[in-house]
Amino acid sequence: MSEKLNKRSIKTINADGYKNVPSVDELLATKQSILLVEKFGRKLVLYAAREAQESLRNAIKNGQKLDKTSNFKLLQSIIYKYSLSDKAIINGTGVIIHTNLGRVPLSKEAIKSVHSVNNSYSDLEFNLQTGKRGKRNNILDVYLKILIGAESSYAVNNNASAIMLAIKSIAGKGEVLISRGELVEIGGGFRIPEVIKTSGAKLVEVGTTNKTYISDYENAITKKTKAILKVHSSNFSLKGFTSMPTKKEISSLAKKHNIIAMEDLGSGLIIDTKKMNLPDEPKVQDSIKAGIDIVTFSGDKLLGGPQAGIIVGKENLIHPISKNPMARAQRLDKSALAALTTTLKHYIEDVHLIKIPVWKMINMKEKEIKKRVDAILAQVQDNVKKVKGVSKIGGGTMPDAELSTWLLSLSVSNVNAEEILEKLRNLPTPIIGRINDNNVLIDLRTIPVEFDKYIIQSLNKLNKTYK
Repeated sequence: MSEKLNKRSIKTINADGYKNVPSVDELLATKQSILLVEKFGRKLVLYAAREAQESLRNAIKNGQKLDKTSNFKLLQSIIYKYSLSDKAIINGTGVIIHTNLGRVPLSKEAIKSVHSVNNSYSDLEFNLQTGKRGKRNNILDVYLKILIGAESSYAVNNNASAIMLAIKSIAGKGEVLISRGELVEIGGGFRIPEVIKTSGAKLVEVGTTNKTYISDYENAITKKTKAILKVHSSNFSLKGFTSMPTKKEISSLAKKHNIIAMEDLGSGLIIDTKKMNLPDEPKVQDSIKAGIDIVTFSGDKLLGGPQAGIIVGKENLIHPISKNPMARAQRLDKSALAALTTTLKHYIEDVHLIKIPVWKMINMKEKEIKKRVDAILAQVQDNVKKVKGVSKIGGGTMPDAELSTWLLSLSVSNVNAEEILEKLRNLPTPIIGRINDNNVLIDLRTIPVEFDKYIIQSLNKLNKTYK
């Protein structure tokens, strides 16, 4: 009996609550909504109003009590959610290659190249010398040959595509051998076993999680084996009682049995980082020198370019990869090609450390960051202090690397750090920080110096709200 009464009472409460849900016309007739229509257009506001209605009904259904004010706040938040998809933000997290924040910014020259090819027609597939159809990846291919020493190359829209395309073109429905210690998930559900399966090839696991020997590969080779795939575990480190064959051993074994040696390096490192006090990270050209037939890597990680998957290796293997029907579906457009080519040009000209943002941030000196923090603190006194901390490379690269830095630490008495973080996210140009021990931390390593003035203004404005 009591159960029935409870259900009836809940229905009554819900019914009363639904009365507080404004109609679409009511939402659109408010002063706030009129201003939003002027800023974002009626179509977006109308769509958001309907979504706001549905969200309010679901909240009431779940027993929440909402007043009119919260209704319109919800509408506003939804509108802004849809309007921020292409909004520039300030990355104060200290994570240099931040996947959720678009990986890394491009160099000024790369941005200029993108603008140039989109502001007019371009020679994307046109040979200016012959006046006939040209090759899309021609200049890119030349730069990669110079930098990496591979016979040939091909570029697609991301590294997952590169791996899948390469395996499908080379292995077909044959077997691909891989160590159990390299069956990794890079992020966002990107799992090597599923990529191999999707390509149509059959995955054959060898060895154990921590130890795999060259004999494990050799014992697993059959008439159906088409390739050996190595995967760099870039987003985690395996330490202790471990063993893995060298790249030279794998390439020699593959050659002996007339199969293909492949490697996914992910991070796309092509420079020596020993002088930067960074953990050892394998370079693409080292794999080529070791005899690996096909190497795939990302364009938007340590390479510092746009999202891309780059395939380098033997000419006789790259050619069928480029002719695979999937290659056309995954190829780079003119914008990505322009940005990637310009990024590689920085390496060719040996100016990558000063022009490519990812390397500028990695190489930023601790004393330089401290000087900027002190300058900001001189103009923002309340609720902000200086603390020591570390920056991270991010993006599934160099998981053990820590870069010493100085941080702006924000805290207000009796105010939750999440609230402060939210206020920073809702700024005209959002500032994204991180939280530690109820303090909001902002790392200037990942913030260009030209934003320092804006940070000062934003922090002073924030302080005023808590006075």
